[in-house]
Amino acid sequence: MGYPAALPERVPAREEALTIIDKRLGVQLPKDEVGFIAMHLVSAQMSGNMEDVAGVTQLMREMLQLIKFQFSLNYQEESLSYQRLVTHLKFLSWRILEHASINDSDESLQQAVKQNYPQAWQCAERIAIFIGLQYQRKISPAEIMFLAINIERVRKEH
Repeated sequence: MGYPAALPERVPAREEALTIIDKRLGVQLPKDEVGFIAMHLVSAQMSGNMEDVAGVTQLMREMLQLIKFQFSLNYQEESLSYQRLVTHLKFLSWRILEHASINDSDESLQQAVKQNYPQAWQCAERIAIFIGLQYQRKISPAEIMFLAINIERVRKEH
């Protein structure tokens, strides 16, 4: 279940958060991303840095747009696969912006994912190229693999 549907009484506060983020940080986010706002505001309270949250939110939005464009998707925000993808993108974004990475998968597993999910793998590679160009960060093959798995789950639902 998506965040707005799960907590309808909180939607006005989230929409107000969009306005505050726009005014204070200069980041314009679409209204349909109020669920991200709730998740990231909690993270910001825990970490104490709203600018980091804005960066993570922006990067997540960009990656979701790339996936959506590649597969002509209309995300089903209440689906478990979408929620898993969003959660993965959140932590991936934090790792990218913090110069951290996951490197703990074996090459045979990566090759299996690449072979079994070629469209998702290609999309994950394109995202890695985008991040390299836009953020000057390198994504490890293990990160590409985990991203491809989550992309495939969402792609299969469409």
